[in-house]
Amino acid sequence: MNIERWREGTRAAHKLNVAERAAFCEQNNMTELELLQIEYGEDWWKQLLPLPPIIWKFELGKDLVAPEQIPKLPTRMRQLHSWYKMQKSKLFGASYLDEDLHKGEGRVWVDFEHLYHFYQQRALDVSIMTLWTVMESHKCRRCGINNIGFLDPSTVHENTVNLPSTVDYLYKAFLSMQDKRSILLSYNCFYHHVLLDINLNNSRIEVYDSRKRPLSLIQPVIDVVNKAFAKYRKKSKIHRPFWGDFTVEEAKYILKQPPGNDHCGFYVMHYMHCYTGDCRSAEMNTELDSRELLMGELVALQEELAGWLVDYVVKPGSEYSII
Repeated sequence: MNIERWREGTRAAHKLNVAERAAFCEQNNMTELELLQIEYGEDWWKQLLPLPPIIWKFELGKDLVAPEQIPKLPTRMRQLHSWYKMQKSKLFGASYLDEDLHKGEGRVWVDFEHLYHFYQQRALDVSIMTLWTVMESHKCRRCGINNIGFLDPSTVHENTVNLPSTVDYLYKAFLSMQDKRSILLSYNCFYHHVLLDINLNNSRIEVYDSRKRPLSLIQPVIDVVNKAFAKYRKKSKIHRPFWGDFTVEEAKYILKQPPGNDHCGFYVMHYMHCYTGDCRSAEMNTELDSRELLMGELVALQEELAGWLVDYVVKPGSEYSII
């Protein structure tokens, strides 16, 4: 059958939920990957898949959601929204400590439009992912979880992987996190967030990609991590005779993102929670491979970040406040 006719005839399938798409693939004897290739071509992973239109548009100083939705917001999101309504600037900031991102003390700035995307459950900016990473680091310190470290998403992403400064940052961060079982990095490339679990002792990287894209797409960041790892091995007090370049593996039992939404950032938030103890380990739950992130789980992620921002960032004098 003509490929163009196939594309035209099945393009609406991206609107189906996971179960319906699985049934469609089984009925037509094809895989999910083959369906995506038919719908959007061989380079489907480079394209922004069609999404439902946003009804409530962003306008600085006005509500982040439709007025009738505000009373329905969870408590912490409603509190953060009330604070936002009192602000006069276009952005807000949060400080972070050296032990959070291993790059000294600093600040991350977030446009309110990116906060709007967070409320609308649309594509998340790297600045939002950085806030989430700092929040997870803070939680680990408070809960005594000492075997997990974090890297800065705003320092390591597709536009910085070729910079010498990125190699230096990773090298120094590795030296300061030699004792960590896992070093987590939320990495953005081709309009998509993935989570990397970097294990120095075993020279292994596990990739959590909600869309199961080819591992070759993240090769640029693997290359820069290997360069930093080569420098690290010369300085590290720990010696492993089998050390070489990282072995890269795809995580198997993880939640999968269905076509028709751009929730990849929320999936990375969920994957991090599997490491910091807020949900069942993804490695232990083989049922996750066929399930998507449920709306209740997604709202819970929004509520947690909103609560952390209210308690530790926007409150004057709080630990991560810049006021």
